[in-house]
Order: sequence, then C-alpha cells, then structure tokens
Amino acid sequence: MAHNVFLTGRPKSGKTTLMEKVIKSLKRKYNVGGFYTPEERKHGTRDAFHVVDIKTGKSGILAVAGGGGPRVGKYGINIKEFESTILPLIKNYENYDVIVIDEIGTMEMKSRKFQDFISELLESSVPVIASVQMKLASEYRSFGALYEVTDIKRELVYMDVMKDIEGNIMKKSKIKKKPAKKEKKKKPAKKEKKPKKGKAVKKEKKKTAVKKQIKQKKKSSAVKKKEKPEKKKKKAIHHRIMHRIKRILS
Repeated sequence: MAHNVFLTGRPKSGKTTLMEKVIKSLKRKYNVGGFYTPEERKHGTRDAFHVVDIKTGKSGILAVAGGGGPRVGKYGINIKEFESTILPLIKNYENYDVIVIDEIGTMEMKSRKFQDFISELLESSVPVIASVQMKLASEYRSFGALYEVTDIKRELVYMDVMKDIEGNIMKKSKIKKKPAKKEKKKKPAKKEKKPKKGKAVKKEKKKTAVKKQIKQKKKSSAVKKKEKPEKKKKKAIHHRIMHRIKRILS
C-alpha cells in the first residue's frame, strides 16, 4: 500500500491546480488513467461538477445544483452518468502505469461501484495519486504517503509528489530477469512394462487414486501456509478503514 500518494488541503488551497500539473507531467512519460472533476460556473457561482476520463477525454455530469438523485448540500448526484464515465477505468485500471483520481470525496462515494473500485484499487500493485477531503485525510495515511497542500508550499509538494510517484512507477515496472534454466540430461528410455491383468490392474488404479488425494491435500495445505498472518492482518485493517471512510461520507 505504500506505493500510493494522497493530497489534501483546505478549499482553494490549490489541490486541483496541483493535480492538473501532475497529470500534465505524468502524461509526457507514462500511460496515465483516472479522472478529474472540474467545476462549472454561471455568473460567478458554482453550478455543477463534471467528471472527465483522463485517457479517453469522455465526460459526464457528476453533480448539478438543485438536480435529482442523492444529495450532497445543494447538489444532486448523477450516479448513472458518473459510473458510465468511469466504467472503462474500472475495467482496465491494471493496464495503466499510474492512476490519478481527483477526488475521493462525498459526491463520488455516493456510488457503490466507485466504493468497490477504490477498495480494489488500493489493494492492487498499480500506483495511485488521489486528492482526498481533509476530514478523511487521517484515514488514508495507512494506504500511502499523505501531503497537505497550501499556497506557500504548493511547488515543494509538487516536486515531492512527482519524485514519490515516479519512484513507485519504476518499482512496478521492474522485471526481474530469471537465470536461464540448465538443460536436463536426457535419461535413457525405460523398458516398456508388460500390461497387468485382473486384480493387479485394480490395485494399480487404487494406488494412483490414493497418490492423487495425498498430492491435493499437500497443495491445499501449502496454499494456506503461504497466506501469512501479516497479510491477513493487513486485509482486515484495510476493510476496517474502508468501512470507516464510507461511514464518515454517508
């Protein structure tokens, strides 16, 4: 989970501006997936939020002031349009070098599909950079590095974030070269055994069946041993934190 980077900050601290800069920089070198949620203003007043897929450019309505659907403040959330816009990302996130999400917030978490996607994504090997609301910031510390954005240190945060995320991308893309396998010497051909008859054949079949059962038992016990207590503990912590986040946002 340490390969994720999260940004938080007060309203108008410059999170969105920083995220736009990060997306622009990453797209020059890497295959970037994700989405951002620009606002729409009419006569100087914020009227709606859109959702835009970074890879395809496909956009949809996330929320509209006075609109229908589940409400967050004065905004009605268009869950159907939000989910249809991010569906390609949900299906293909493993194909990207890095995922950028702006943001994981109250509006987005009204979607059950998005909740499930975030749970799966944060357990995957794909590096993530996401902005989160301040009230959730402490919950995300266990999922990766957390930076607070302010007007004064925005440029410093940008440099640290780029260094972190590029390092994480490089770790993911490293392929360990396995040593070439030595050619095994061919064993001399075994003499053909004469086919057995009657009771001998039945005994042989029983022996084979018993051997198969023993092998299967050994395999299943080996798999169980592989899942170490630490891994189980991490999974339990992850699910507990995600449940807490959903409760805070609901």
